[in-house]
Amino acid sequence: MENTTIIVQSRANGRLVGILRAFSDGVSTTHLSEILVHPAFRGQGIGTALMQAFLAGQPPTSLVRLAEARSSLGQ
Repeated sequence: MENTTIIVQSRANGRLVGILRAFSDGVSTTHLSEILVHPAFRGQGIGTALMQAFLAGQPPTSLVRLAEARSSLGQ
């Protein structure tokens, strides 16, 4: 089975302000690797919208969350 890479982006005036990356086998397992939102755009629901768009485009699979990390970039 081919690996599937999933990228969902959020843009404001052509500028990338949020991104979600995931990998899936397209059948049973999806690994959500990261959701990033630019610090200036946090608290506006962008991360939630990225996740909703991602889930809406996926077949029913097992979503696997392996780790959580916070970035200090831009803070």
